[in-house]
Amino acid sequence: MQMVDIEPDEISLVFVLPACAQLGALELRKWIRFYAVKAGFLRNICVCNALIEMYAKRGSIEEGRRLFDQMNERDMISWSTMIVGLANHGRAREAIELFQEMQNAKIEPNIITFVNLLSACAHAGLLNEGLRYFESMKRDYNIEPGVEHYGCLVNLLGLSGRLDQALELIKTMPMKLTSPKIAVKCDTHQANFYL
Repeated sequence: MQMVDIEPDEISLVFVLPACAQLGALELRKWIRFYAVKAGFLRNICVCNALIEMYAKRGSIEEGRRLFDQMNERDMISWSTMIVGLANHGRAREAIELFQEMQNAKIEPNIITFVNLLSACAHAGLLNEGLRYFESMKRDYNIEPGVEHYGCLVNLLGLSGRLDQALELIKTMPMKLTSPKIAVKCDTHQANFYL
């Protein structure tokens, strides 16, 4: 596009940012951020969301958080992207705090938000919080837990040393599993469960 003198627009950036995240193209990422600022594209939620995701995937979670905090307007994707970024970087408490801010902002979470939240709880060993959020899905948001949510909960129970409860949960899940076995490892307790 640049070689034929076509200026990239917001849509172009939204589509190229995930590729930058996959490639690890640091110089290109820096150029895109500079270009987005110069062109005024940071007013576009989709561009900001894509930038936050790129930062999170490339290990620049602080930069992603700064951008998130500077956004004048955020949608559910903005919140969920930042929550998963924090969770994936071992910052479960911050992810949970951000989820609470999301609730306070009256932004409705979706299925993916809860997968990320439950995963954060599992990685941090936050059993009570994880159980509370799992119950909250259906009760407060009318979201039916899927196999991914149950997998996170089994992982959380296993990592918390509650192997009997994890096994019972697997046996009583309300859905039939149609996909290949998904291993949920609880290495600290020398047990493997398969969903």
